[in-house]
Amino acid sequence: MEESFAEEHHIKVEDELPITDLYNYSGYDPLIVSAISNESSFFPFNSIVVDWSEEIADVLNVSEIFVDTDDVDVLQPIISKIPALHFTTKTAELKEGDQMFQQRYVLVIGTLIILIASAAFGILQTLMNDILTQQTSYRITRLSGLTQNGMMCVIVWQAFIFVCYGVVFGLTFGIFFTKLLGFVIDPGSSTFIDSTAVLYPVGALLVLTLICFILQGYKMSRHPLENTEDS
Repeated sequence: MEESFAEEHHIKVEDELPITDLYNYSGYDPLIVSAISNESSFFPFNSIVVDWSEEIADVLNVSEIFVDTDDVDVLQPIISKIPALHFTTKTAELKEGDQMFQQRYVLVIGTLIILIASAAFGILQTLMNDILTQQTSYRITRLSGLTQNGMMCVIVWQAFIFVCYGVVFGLTFGIFFTKLLGFVIDPGSSTFIDSTAVLYPVGALLVLTLICFILQGYKMSRHPLENTEDS
């Protein structure tokens, strides 16, 4: 019996609790209080735990049974009474819960990776197309005295600064709204931001930006200027 329930109703160990079936109007042998505990895990739904050997146990609606034993044979009397019951061990439950968590974790992380990769591809593709549309302007700057390496640096820095600008504002607004959402859901909690999980995608995006636009800048800066003059 739960300690708070026993104190509320002034019940002590060895007290008898009369049992009456209000639906069938039949009586049962009284329950003898054998123990009073404050262990909350024993009382998730009710304040009284009935031993399986009690007469009233045959008519109770069973939602959960706790068996403190390592011997499976002890469960046979219970299984014979209710064959539909499914028994599992605490270790198996913990293992199954861990597997379910890992599956959901992989699903969420996989979805995030796909979204981040798609967004990065879209950003880089848009920047590359934008720089290609300005190809004539870059060649004019070459004619005004800009070297090939200088033109490549201009293209790389222009793309790199644009990506850094987007990353800074994206992180700022993302962290702000994440903390705001956490505060709205549970004002007493604190939201933890995994810096490692944030820095890896950011670093990968910056490295890809440098690689892509170094290659594009090198290719564009090596185009012969005669093509522009002839056109």
